[in-house]
This record gives sequence, C-alpha cells and structure tokens, in this order.
Amino acid sequence: MRHFLVIALLALSLTSVADEGVPGISPEVAAENEASGTEAFRIRVTNTAGGAIDASRDGGGSWVRIGSIVTPATIVNPKGFTASKWAADSSVCATAVNAIHITVAANPETGRGMIFSLTPAGTVTGAAVGHQTATAATDIPGGEGIFGGGLSPTVNSPVAVEREGRLEPLSPDYAPADGDVLVITVRSPARPVSQLIFENTFGGIISLRYADGEEKPIGTAVACAPTTRASSTSRRRHRGWSGASRSFRGDTPRALRCPTWSAPPSGW
Repeated sequence: MRHFLVIALLALSLTSVADEGVPGISPEVAAENEASGTEAFRIRVTNTAGGAIDASRDGGGSWVRIGSIVTPATIVNPKGFTASKWAADSSVCATAVNAIHITVAANPETGRGMIFSLTPAGTVTGAAVGHQTATAATDIPGGEGIFGGGLSPTVNSPVAVEREGRLEPLSPDYAPADGDVLVITVRSPARPVSQLIFENTFGGIISLRYADGEEKPIGTAVACAPTTRASSTSRRRHRGWSGASRSFRGDTPRALRCPTWSAPPSGW
C-alpha cells in the first residue's frame, strides 16, 4: 500500500535524485529556491538584550514591534548543519517553528555553512542546541510570529546588517556583535507552491503542487519511512488555519494537507 505525505512549503530545498551522490538544490527546484518575487515584508532584529524585533510591510517605511531579544548572538557556528552550505551567502538557510538559521558563508575548512540562529522562547531544539553564543534567543513562542506564525522568512531570504542607515550584505568574515541591527527581506514566491507530495514507497514519485493546481514531478523516493507508525503535527496561525494533527498506522494511508503560501497578516 502506498502512503502519501503532503507538506506545505515556506521554501523548498531538496537533494537532487537525478544526480546521485551530488547533494544540494536539484535543477528541478532551482526556480523555487530563488528569492526573486516581490517584497512581502521585512524583519528587523536588534541583536542586544531587550532589543526590538520589528516587522514592516512597506519596505521599512514603518515598523511594528513583534517581540524582543532575550540574549544576543555574539559568534558564528563554523560548522552548521549539512544543508546550511547550500543556501546563498548572507541569507536564511532554514526556517521553522523551532529556529531560524542564517548562513553567513560556506566554510571551506568544515564543508558546512557558518551560521548563527534565532530561537523562540522555551527549550532550544534542533541545530541550535549546544551553540548558545551563536544563537539570539527571543521571547516569541514557537509557532507564532517569525517562527511559523505568518511572519516566517523563506529560505534564501537575504540578510543584511544596518550601518548608518544602509543595508550591507554580511561579509564572509561577519560575526554578530552585541548591538548589531539585522534586516531580513522576505519576498513572495514568483509562483506560489502549496504542497510537496511524497509517495512513501521505493521508487515513489515526489512532486510539488502549485497554488493554481498544476503538479510537477521533481524526484523519486530511494527509501521509505516505516509504516508501523508515523505522526505529524503542524501548527499555523494568522493564515486562516488553526492547526491539525494526523496519525497513520500500518497500511492505512493518510495525508496532511496544509495551506498554500499567503501574504503576511494585515493587522500588524
């Protein structure tokens, strides 16, 4: 029995299956990984204890405070997770409810990206664990605001440091300093993707579905998840969808269908 997993995307980065042994962003999804759409909003982070986390939807003309920094990041992690090297320099390399990771540049000595992170309030999980000084802790709960709550940046969103009113890309030797002001520019996708569909069987098709309903195959499954039990919980707010939880067992297929990309909420 085949199983399907359907996942909503903020951004898409996949290992190429057409070129086995050559990991990274595959040609099939290269266009989806380009931050080439129109600007949707900006996030500004003042990297100091008590510093403001602001959002702007008019290109920085006005800002609304959405949170604060609890402890600042003061160094980079020179050996980020594997996929951190595949993001563009000076950009967001991962975004989720438990962290936002930023790649400064690829590190030729480690073969990984040099990264620092933003984390939500509460227990730190994932790639930020063990790298406290390379992490700016915030008071924003996971699943809200910039952590999956409608103001999340997409992968490859450019990151800049603000100096004397100018936005400058992060230099390859950049390390966050107490008091730095960082600005993440988030762009709407040129062609919104609503779902990523995995056929959970060896040789199963991996495809994406655009918001207009068109589907495109982008790869093939080379292994499948155990079918004895799998569960997934996803939580979204501010996009007209309060949350869902699904479990599937044995040979009973289930699909978790999440909402399409949408513009940020209007009430901020």
